[in-house]
Amino acid sequence: MTGASPLQRHLIVICGLPGTGKTTLAMQLAERLNALHLNTDKVRIDLGLRGHYSPEDKSLVYATLWEKAAQAIRQDLTVILDGTFALESYRARIRQLAADGGYTLRWIVLTARAPTIRQRVQSPRLWSEADYRVYLSVKKEWEPLEDPHLVISTDRQDPAETLTAIVAWLHSRTHAP
Repeated sequence: MTGASPLQRHLIVICGLPGTGKTTLAMQLAERLNALHLNTDKVRIDLGLRGHYSPEDKSLVYATLWEKAAQAIRQDLTVILDGTFALESYRARIRQLAADGGYTLRWIVLTARAPTIRQRVQSPRLWSEADYRVYLSVKKEWEPLEDPHLVISTDRQDPAETLTAIVAWLHSRTHAP
């Protein structure tokens, strides 16, 4: 990351079920916006918790992600968080973090059809080890996001078009009342 982001003091959360393309999109968006990208799968690996998904392990991963985001906010960085954020309890901490730091919070929910997910999770991905079974498990526990958010179907749009649409949405929301 170099230079200032055109979306200063923004906390952008890219969430959704496993295999929807969160990490791919978050990395591209972070590069485009010159933002810090923080990912739950990477945090899980750094904590030595690969393959560990108990409620306590998940809580530790999200608490660690929250702390990393808080450090970035104290440094006045634009931050992109990337994870399922399936539970309201994980989202509530992010809302509080944004509010405490005086940051604008933007939610982006990625979706994809089940056949697309099944195909994507069969191939190794950068940090994620989620397979189709994990996708089904997270889908079952998913709690609806009530906050205003952008929904993007990643199996219906070209990745470059998706990125352009998200950047335009973020900029339009920056000037919204």
